[in-house]
Amino acid sequence: GVEVRRNETLTLDPSIDYSTVKVADGGKLIIPPGEIYIDNLQTDPNAIVEFSNPGQPTYLHIDGEFIWRATLNHTEEDLVNIGRSFEVLFSTYDRDYSFDRTFAGRIVAPYSRVNVDNRSNSGTFYGSILAFNIEIRNNAKIKVVPYTNNH
Repeated sequence: GVEVRRNETLTLDPSIDYSTVKVADGGKLIIPPGEIYIDNLQTDPNAIVEFSNPGQPTYLHIDGEFIWRATLNHTEEDLVNIGRSFEVLFSTYDRDYSFDRTFAGRIVAPYSRVNVDNRSNSGTFYGSILAFNIEIRNNAKIKVVPYTNNH
């Protein structure tokens, strides 16, 4: 696996299949356009995630854990464009995925559960969700952004 430590930056490479990517506090993950395969992705609080080309078609395939605690370092306009063009495709069964920080994109988890929670009062979900089960808790903020890319 790959670990991005404080003050380090990793730009994901679509030509690599990653087993695990962990972004620690103070680390930065840059997501380029294209198809990216990661079995397990974990971002810690105070990790930074940036899209190199917000609004360009970007597909992230996840086959395991997805722990999202990062900060998206973008304007609201960029977040809406990312919500329209970024898709996270989960090939997992019977898993729970939670979002309680700002996130942008389309979640496709037909065999798993997605929870959008506002317990940390620290974010808005920009995008859309397709999942086996969806729960929205604690007055979570969701800005529905229609997904406009065709894969």
